[in-house]
Amino acid sequence: MQPIYINRDKNEYKFFKKNFIEICNEFRSQNRALAFAFILYDFKSPQVKKVLEDRDYWNALNAISGKHLTVFTFHYKERPRFKPHNILTTLISMPIFGPPENEIDDIMIKYFDNRQKISYPAILFFQVDQIKVIDTMLIGLNNEQIEESFLEIKKYLDRGVSALSKIDPQNRDNHKEVFDCLEMEIKNFQSIKLIQRMTRRAGNILGLVSSIKGLF
Repeated sequence: MQPIYINRDKNEYKFFKKNFIEICNEFRSQNRALAFAFILYDFKSPQVKKVLEDRDYWNALNAISGKHLTVFTFHYKERPRFKPHNILTTLISMPIFGPPENEIDDIMIKYFDNRQKISYPAILFFQVDQIKVIDTMLIGLNNEQIEESFLEIKKYLDRGVSALSKIDPQNRDNHKEVFDCLEMEIKNFQSIKLIQRMTRRAGNILGLVSSIKGLF
């Protein structure tokens, strides 16, 4: 689990946006990831925000993702609040955030070539090679209660890591085939109605199965 903090100056976010592919490649070179994911949410899905801000939930998801899956999450810091002198300064000093999806949309357009509106909350699994994003799988999250939302996120990470943990180390650089393994594991577990492609090319399922068999 890798948090990205967005404060008023957005310096960390700007660095992440500029160096996104290089950051993913660095995680992989350090044996910290075989594939990647975003947990995406907006103001209308506070249950996901609360899951990501809870230390116990965070530690559990971090332990599950381990060294197989790097999961990026956005976190928003309040601007400092000052003691108000009157009603006007009270209003001015209240924390103000732009919609969190603004930053997410910027990343999606720049690296995922996606200009479609994402339905939040969701998990976006993806894969990169040395220069670009090469594959994606977007899964909608449905639960609105905090505990159930955690369990829903947990089950998808569990399934993804289950597939990645079976990859032979000598095949870890076969990035497309590695992601295909993750995809098939999750599709076998979850209704395909919840799964959406963003940059996926059409493929031959027989070729996909044969390429996966060679990875174990």
